[in-house]
Amino acid sequence: LDIRNSIDEDSSIDCAVAMPVSGSFATPSLWNFFLAPQTKWDAARFLTLAVDPSLRDPTQHKLSSSSLHSFEDSEQAHAFLPMFPWIIQQFALFLFRILPVQILPPTFESLVAFSGMVFNNFICLPVAIMALYSLTISAMSGSDAGNLARERKEYHHSVAIVVCLVFGVWNPALVFFATNYSESFFATTTFLGYLCIQRSKNKRSMVLWFAGIVCWMVGSYTRSNGTLQCLWLLQDGLARIILLHRKQNANSNATRGSKASIIGHAVAICTQSIMGAILVAFPVRYHDWKGWERHCVSSGVQPLWCSYNDENPSILGSSFSLYRHIQDKHWNVGFFRYYEWKQIPNFLLAAPILVLSIVGVYRWINWSLITVYGKGKAPSTYKNVFIGWPFQALAESVSISTTSESNLLLENPHLLGHYAILAILAFLGLTIAHVQISTRMICSTSPAIIWLIAESLLDDTPKLEESEQKNERFVSVVAKNRSSLVWVYVRLYMLLGVILHVNFLPWT
Repeated sequence: LDIRNSIDEDSSIDCAVAMPVSGSFATPSLWNFFLAPQTKWDAARFLTLAVDPSLRDPTQHKLSSSSLHSFEDSEQAHAFLPMFPWIIQQFALFLFRILPVQILPPTFESLVAFSGMVFNNFICLPVAIMALYSLTISAMSGSDAGNLARERKEYHHSVAIVVCLVFGVWNPALVFFATNYSESFFATTTFLGYLCIQRSKNKRSMVLWFAGIVCWMVGSYTRSNGTLQCLWLLQDGLARIILLHRKQNANSNATRGSKASIIGHAVAICTQSIMGAILVAFPVRYHDWKGWERHCVSSGVQPLWCSYNDENPSILGSSFSLYRHIQDKHWNVGFFRYYEWKQIPNFLLAAPILVLSIVGVYRWINWSLITVYGKGKAPSTYKNVFIGWPFQALAESVSISTTSESNLLLENPHLLGHYAILAILAFLGLTIAHVQISTRMICSTSPAIIWLIAESLLDDTPKLEESEQKNERFVSVVAKNRSSLVWVYVRLYMLLGVILHVNFLPWT
């Protein structure tokens, strides 16, 4: 079996081999039938790198001054961060050591494909669901979870169960979580990171905070969009500093010593947030450095981009990003580069998740700006919109006071950071990334989109419908049928994903 050739031909892996292994309970063709759907599109690249990590290195014996195209394979391998391939490789070796060979696939390549499927579906997905359940309960209950009435706790539990069902079953990107893509593992690290950091605030534990940072570091070494958590950390730190400032201003009896203490606390928060952001971003930069070392230090013949860094001995001291360069060179990733007539089908494919994201962000902003900040009225000045409201929203996002609104998956001040990340993801999907990855990118990165889909399916919108009936008729009809529309979308994409993706049809 030559996986590399299958990558070049159609980005899929044939898990069969010519001869069955003695003692195996199933023939290679039977294993191929079950495992081949797990090896399409990007899954083939992840599995290939799991089988042979040396593909990240330039092929030295083929290199000459006239064959710089030989760098293409190693460059493209650099676009896939190494954490997920390494984990499924190690998991495959673990299964090989502890299980009888009779129940395992007949080749190492097929064992890796099998291991990735087991790891994603039976380890990552359950852990991600449990983390999302706890995160949802925490988001709705705030710091006062222990003092809630029994009925309120049961309501939160029921809502969290629906959220988990949306993520684990009614997920429009479910096919990518079930196959050998990195989305399932990445979502696990993302949700665990959020949960650890949320609990670190409630328990004032630096150990939990650092555990959350480690989860996000692993995530950013799995998918580059994990670095977005840097922005979440920075806005959270800024929000805590603003809240400190507001408390100081509200305390007219503050002494010089208390003011110095508040300033010291603000400096500590700032330092913690910046250090956390640096740590979360570091794995991608480290990956760039390893790619630079492979191509520009250990290689005799070097690609042209090595000359971009002549002013610095290491890529770590340069603004040059090898990952971004390779995305640009091999996948044409860039601002508005995907806006071509031939890409219209891909924009249509991504339209539902992008529309849902934009609508969710708009609804949160509308609630926070008009209902909370404006007391039912739109702010009358730009100063209030661009200065007054953002500062209040940031302060309330980290305030320990609980909220009394019924729709806690949307009308919740503590979800500011989550809806901000959702807005950034929608922007990236619309303007920079290949738009067709928006569904899996958003569903694996943002708890807010899962909460939004769950909120729509719960159809907990009587007040919204009542107000919208006084407005435009179309808006009212959409609001009344929101739950049905989301149900159709989720079921349709689950069905299309299973049919198209596993048959190597456009569903990436």
